[in-house]
Amino acid sequence: MPLSSWPVCCLCRLASVCKAGWLLVEKLSKLTSGSASCLPPDLLRMRVVREAKVVMEGLADSFVAKLAKHLTTQLSQVVEELSTESVKAVDRLARMQPADHSRLHQFRRRSAELVRLLRALDPSALDRLQQAYAATLNMLHTGVEA
Repeated sequence: MPLSSWPVCCLCRLASVCKAGWLLVEKLSKLTSGSASCLPPDLLRMRVVREAKVVMEGLADSFVAKLAKHLTTQLSQVVEELSTESVKAVDRLARMQPADHSRLHQFRRRSAELVRLLRALDPSALDRLQQAYAATLNMLHTGVEA
């Protein structure tokens, strides 16, 4: 489904999720020593600030897990639809043609901000997402589940 045909509520929700995620990134950077926007060292040593950082890190971990799961699920759904269409193709020649990647490109465009957010919160999660993306695409091209 092209981004332009998404229901308005989904686009608003996506914007809200991104806004909340970037706010979390900003707050964490203020609580992390060595970052450009961090609080002064004296404040960073305060117990309440350390506790707030632990809470924010917990939120970030949960956010990253849910975001990575969402992106992986959405990608799998797109690939499953493409695989189903390929299998249903009646014409033998049509089955041998490579799958149309326009929906994958739409998924990438639609998810770009979420992927940037994932990278900002946890770069290692981006590596895992990249591996899932590669495995899913291999499944599409080989027709074998990864």
